[in-house]
Amino acid sequence: MVKVLNCACDAELLELRAALLRAHGCEVVSAESPEDALLQMQDSDRFDVLLLCYDMDAQKARCVSQCFRHKYPRGKIIGIAFSYSDSDAIPTDKTISAHDPDAMVEAVTTQWSPVEPIRSS
Repeated sequence: MVKVLNCACDAELLELRAALLRAHGCEVVSAESPEDALLQMQDSDRFDVLLLCYDMDAQKARCVSQCFRHKYPRGKIIGIAFSYSDSDAIPTDKTISAHDPDAMVEAVTTQWSPVEPIRSS
């Protein structure tokens, strides 16, 4: 099962995306702010995918992206953009349109394999 950290500032969008991904067999943890996303990463030894919405402050979203990449180097970061101009704001492995839920499900469920957590020595 793919474990997704679903991060956006819009609670309604978070709920809709989480429900859609759960219907496709994903385990989803949602974070309504960059700070909440960082806390969720502290509390979890594994996330396979960071689903990062571009409705966040770009500097904070970059921080979340960088922390995710550091803790889960084999994890994938998928950006959800509302327009083409959004897609350069945050480093991601893939950017999809916010208006294409099928592309989101496909990107999360078929392109990535679950990763092993990094163990502290």
